[in-house]
Amino acid sequence: MKNLITAIIALPLVLLGAQWQSLNGPPAGRADDMSMGWDPIHNYWVIYAADRYHKLYKSVNEGEFWDSILPLDVVNPVCVICDPNEAWTVYIGKNDQTPVWKSVDGGETWESKSSGITNTSPLCFAMDPNNSSVVYLGCQKDDSQYEMFKTTNGGTDWSALSNSPNVTVNDIAITHDPLRGTWIIAGCSGSSDRGIWLSIN
Repeated sequence: MKNLITAIIALPLVLLGAQWQSLNGPPAGRADDMSMGWDPIHNYWVIYAADRYHKLYKSVNEGEFWDSILPLDVVNPVCVICDPNEAWTVYIGKNDQTPVWKSVDGGETWESKSSGITNTSPLCFAMDPNNSSVVYLGCQKDDSQYEMFKTTNGGTDWSALSNSPNVTVNDIAITHDPLRGTWIIAGCSGSSDRGIWLSIN
């Protein structure tokens, strides 16, 4: 009984003491998007932070220090996503005629992966948790007919999702339901049809 009373008294103190901690970066002071994955070779977490006004940054020590990723192809990234189980595979999106780039060596080298993407204003990625070759891209509504794209081969080719909401796609989430299959959830904004959209096919 004494232990139970102690636990009841201590729990609120622990909760009240919980707080956010600055991770000292990125150096430019912005993080418009981020992604984190595990490096199974070196056994540490890798954090990527995209700064649409500067560069892509990477930390391999839980945010204590940040390195800027230098290739000129990947400046001003709007969004970033990496494989959660193999963090050296990373995609960035940028407002450009070549909107998507991919690296398989943690940002040392990059390759354009924009074939099939007709919208040059990307905003977000989502990676299928069961298959890292399947990636979704959400974009801002513009002159393009489409705002969502999907690749099933690691970015080699993208196809437009013609039945997706005809509005700006700000964020995408993917989950697998054992009984009802894959759910794709999109957070959208615009003058009409804004809000949360769901696809189960």
